[in-house]
Amino acid sequence: MITFILGALATIVVGVMVWLTVSTISMISKVKHLEIQQEFLYREINERCNAINRQLDHLIQETNHRIDENYSYTDSRMDKLETKLTKK
Repeated sequence: MITFILGALATIVVGVMVWLTVSTISMISKVKHLEIQQEFLYREINERCNAINRQLDHLIQETNHRIDENYSYTDSRMDKLETKLTKK
C-alpha cells in the first residue's frame, strides 16, 4: 500500500515538475516577447516625439517668417505714407 502511495506521489511530483517547467518556459518566452514590444514602443514614441519637434520647429520658423514679412510690409506702407505726407 505504501509503495502504491509513494508511486502515486512520485507521479504527481513529476507531473507538477513538468507543469512548472513548461510554465516557466512559457513565461520566459512571454517576457522576451514583451521586452521586444517594449523596445519597439520606446522607439516608436521617440520617433513620434522627434517628428513633433521637427514640425514645431518648422511651424515656428514659418510663423517668424510671416511676422518678418508683415513687419516689412507695414514698414514699407508707413514709409510710403510718410513720403506722401511730407510732399504735400
